[in-house]
Amino acid sequence: MPRPEDFPRHTAAPHFDLHWRVTREDSVARAVGIVVPTVSDFSSLTLQLRALDTSGRAVSSALAPVARRAFGTAPNPFEIRLRLRGQEADFEVWVWESVLVGDQMADR
Repeated sequence: MPRPEDFPRHTAAPHFDLHWRVTREDSVARAVGIVVPTVSDFSSLTLQLRALDTSGRAVSSALAPVARRAFGTAPNPFEIRLRLRGQEADFEVWVWESVLVGDQMADR
């Protein structure tokens, strides 16, 4: 399993730390990384890859659920693919939705 320091980009979000990299392959951007939960009781998680133009505006995005492969605070791998439109200057990965065990509503 990769470690957080194996990735060049890092995002801290409530309940999760994201460690990732983006590669461009033909007309697709691919974000690959790991999610490290800071809580042990999450039941589901969806991440968003956003493509930003040179002014920082989001020009496209894609969502991907994270398959929970470990319990507790063990890292969980993820991959998000996004079709490129030609305006992308940078990328961000965010927590789109998370549900903790016992939560009635998701954090968004």
